[in-house]
Amino acid sequence: MKKYNYFSIPNKEKQSILEMHKKATSRNYLKLNLREQDDDDDEKKDEIYTLTPQDKIKYQQAFSLLRKLGVSDENEQAKIVEKFIPLDKSDGKKNVDIMVCFYILEGFNESSIKAIADAVNLYDILKKRDYIDPIRIINDDNGLRAYIGKKEINSYEDLKMYVQPQASKYPPQGHKEFDYDSNIEPLLSNDKVFVYDVRNIERCITLTAKAKNPTGKPYSYCIGQETSNQFANYRINYTSTFYYIFDLTKIFRTDENGMPTGERVPDNELKSSHMIVYDIRPDGKIELTDAKNTTGSVADFPTGQKFVDYVENTLGLKEFRNVCVAKPATKQEKEMEAKAGKKIDDLQRFANLSYLEKKYYIIKGHPLTDEQFFYLVNQPERNKPSDINVSIPNM
Repeated sequence: MKKYNYFSIPNKEKQSILEMHKKATSRNYLKLNLREQDDDDDEKKDEIYTLTPQDKIKYQQAFSLLRKLGVSDENEQAKIVEKFIPLDKSDGKKNVDIMVCFYILEGFNESSIKAIADAVNLYDILKKRDYIDPIRIINDDNGLRAYIGKKEINSYEDLKMYVQPQASKYPPQGHKEFDYDSNIEPLLSNDKVFVYDVRNIERCITLTAKAKNPTGKPYSYCIGQETSNQFANYRINYTSTFYYIFDLTKIFRTDENGMPTGERVPDNELKSSHMIVYDIRPDGKIELTDAKNTTGSVADFPTGQKFVDYVENTLGLKEFRNVCVAKPATKQEKEMEAKAGKKIDDLQRFANLSYLEKKYYIIKGHPLTDEQFFYLVNQPERNKPSDINVSIPNM
């Protein structure tokens, strides 16, 4: 696609661009009254915004750029600016000028509007955490340009190609743009720490052995392995309730304010306390296990209370102790353990277990007899022992 530069465009071509814009915006343009649409209205209505006098002052840079390009009609200027206000997700909608800049650079291409907004909104996520330099718009004798630092950005695709790799370097912040390969959302989080409630065996395996966590590393905790899993034993015998805490200030290097910069700490410098399994029980007892699977007095935290104080005061999760509480074993958990928690040699008794109970039995690491194995193999596909994707009860 041809890119346009204000002062390098001949007057004749400027006129054709303006005509293209007028043609693109002439169809069914509606002023915003934000009225509710009838449910039976089949025609899709775009969200339209009407400028206020304050908006004309707020977005004066966009109006100035449009005037210099040759869009002299104020109504035409307003139509362009109004397109982007509903799409700007920044606080105070402060990026409309930037969106208009890229819209002009794209030659008023209507099909680029959503993509421009998406690229600028991703930029804003990075910018408000100071992970990226601000966009500067320059309009002089050399034409219209946008810069991030010293990097020249001449289209929304340039912006997208620049910010997406930047986003991948930084820790997740509760935004899909930063998400790693996991469907598990943190129970608590901020810019310094992620806390997960490990509510069942499968969730524990996903975060542990399958490495679907903020570090992308597998851990050796016995409660999170795909065989010989000890999660249920701790739940039933000790009434343990587990929470996984990932300390982003130890996973990433920090700035002078103690905030993660996005630069990962090398593995040989990574502290074992970057990941803590927090085990709390109904009597208030707390056991900590670090990333090296050391339980008890772990590095940096000689007691559980020291760790709680650190999470609440240093990492800023004031609600930690009130949210991450002990939960008694449920009736369903106890029944599952009673039926399938112990080794079963009798084929008929094993065959009488439900599918979930068989799955639970296998994950716990009980060896199958030859008869049990061939019984499962000869069942319909859903009963094969390798098929263990049905959820085991939550605590």
